[in-house]
Amino acid sequence: MDTATQIITEKLISKRRSEAPVVGMVLFIIVEAMFFAAFISAYIVTSAQLDPWPPKDMPVLSFGTSSFNTIILLGSGIFVAMGYLQQNGTKKSTRKDLMLIGLLLGLSFLIFQGQEWTSMLEYGATFTSNTHSSFFYLIIGSHGLHVLGSLTWLAVVVYKRNAQNSYARKQKLLSACLLWYFVVLVWPILYYLIYIYPGMIVL
Repeated sequence: MDTATQIITEKLISKRRSEAPVVGMVLFIIVEAMFFAAFISAYIVTSAQLDPWPPKDMPVLSFGTSSFNTIILLGSGIFVAMGYLQQNGTKKSTRKDLMLIGLLLGLSFLIFQGQEWTSMLEYGATFTSNTHSSFFYLIIGSHGLHVLGSLTWLAVVVYKRNAQNSYARKQKLLSACLLWYFVVLVWPILYYLIYIYPGMIVL
């Protein structure tokens, strides 16, 4: 193998290695989509078999509060996307500032969700209260864990110093952003099915 061919081969291998995080993340997101689809299917089937749904003793949540929290999470996704698009810009600080806003909004979403859970527990709605309550904590709790994990990974990728080349860093950032987009976009579906569809919130 001559020198030119060897160089090209090494570049191709390096490029494929750099793209591995994105490929792996896409496969992971597919698995996670199936995970949530299984939960949602079980929830819909069960809700069709039980009447009333949710049970009358379940607490009624505020539409204003829950919808505001939804907007916060969607806003987080927008700021993270803006930050990612700024990675080729001349100001590195702008990208990090946008990412930071997105991360803080995502953290705010988690805090509001925690307060909502606290109020439900104080009301007496626990995981074992009834079938609807079990589904609520299982599905929303799973999403909350995904939010926490995604935020942590995104923060590590954005702020960790490393010796990787520029293309490899961009691919790793893309993989973290893809995971966050998935977590953000799956929430409106869960919000409609868990909050609006059964009438769990009140205007």
